[in-house]
Amino acid sequence: MAQLIETAEQHVALHLGTLTAQNFALACALERRDRLLAEAQARIDTLEAELAAATPSAPDRDGPEAPPPRSADGQADATAVPAGSAP
Repeated sequence: MAQLIETAEQHVALHLGTLTAQNFALACALERRDRLLAEAQARIDTLEAELAAATPSAPDRDGPEAPPPRSADGQADATAVPAGSAP
C-alpha cells in the first residue's frame, strides 16, 4: 500500500512540474505578445501621424468652384452673381 501511495505522489509531482513549466512558457509567450502588440500600436500611431501630416487638407465639400456665369453670347458675365455666393 505504501508503494502505491509513493507512486501516486511521484505521478502527481511529475504532472505538477509539467504544468508549472507550461505555465511559465505561457506567461513568457503572453509577455512577448503584449510587448509586440505595444510596439505595433506605437508604429501604427507613428504612421497615422505621418499620414495626417503628409495629407493635404481636404477640398471644400461643395466641390470645385463653379465657372463664372455666361451671357447669351458665351462671354463671361461680370454682373452676374455666382451661384451659392448670394446673401
